[in-house]
Amino acid sequence: MNRYVAVYRDEQGLATAHEIVRRLKEEAPNAAIDDKGTVFNQDVLAAIELGYMLDVAEAIVMAAQERRESRGAQFRTDFPERNDEDWLHHITVSQNGDGPALGTAPVTITKWQPQARTY
Repeated sequence: MNRYVAVYRDEQGLATAHEIVRRLKEEAPNAAIDDKGTVFNQDVLAAIELGYMLDVAEAIVMAAQERRESRGAQFRTDFPERNDEDWLHHITVSQNGDGPALGTAPVTITKWQPQARTY
């Protein structure tokens, strides 16, 4: 995630990250649990958390692949401009039983109008 899904991203890196996350999700059920204790077993907790972390990683990668623009904390080097006309909405990710599914939700604009970040 640090290498391919940090602030500066591109399609090739995101595709690589998605491939790695999918492979790790396939391997995760076989994670070694050396601790055979039945009270506060850290190995079991780590194995459970690994699955959750990989679910979140996949959701982040898929949403980043979907958003083909630069906005907020995502700078797509292959799509450097912000595009409010096509992308002024939230990307949602939900589990549907077959894996993550992407959707959209409207942005509620209140006191502050969207504007480009300039530093």
